[in-house]
Amino acid sequence: LGIIAFAIIPLFGLMSVGLKTNKVSAEELGAITLFSEICYDLEKSYDANGNAVTVSNRYGLKMPLQQSTTITDRRLFCANGNIISGTSSSAIATARSQTGETIYSVSLRYIPSGQYVSTANNQPALVAVTITWPATTDSSVQPEGSWQNVAAFPQQQAQFQSQ
Repeated sequence: LGIIAFAIIPLFGLMSVGLKTNKVSAEELGAITLFSEICYDLEKSYDANGNAVTVSNRYGLKMPLQQSTTITDRRLFCANGNIISGTSSSAIATARSQTGETIYSVSLRYIPSGQYVSTANNQPALVAVTITWPATTDSSVQPEGSWQNVAAFPQQQAQFQSQ
């Protein structure tokens, strides 16, 4: 009995570590997937000439004018790939209880090309994306996880500029 207990007790301890690791990796994968979806959505908000002219279909985002020199911030909350309507803590709690999914807070910082080049025509604009989870409106609460990345839009100009 002692030998069996000696073998089984560590297994139970490792099981909790494995479940926590699985939860963390699933949340990170969700954040990376959300970033990819936002980038795809923003890329589709450009016309054939690389001008931001429409609002993106899925998330309702619009890039600022490329000639602008103003940095713009936008924050939204997402669950299961969809925007949560409302930014209050009660809206977030309601969405969390309805979906059972992790709620992500997405902060977008648009940095138009007028910020870093002298001629801003058809230069790619940058978007710095910070995704944190679980989402909260209280700035004093430390998130469990976060993920940051920067993307250039439109992609055609960004690829052309980097060559």
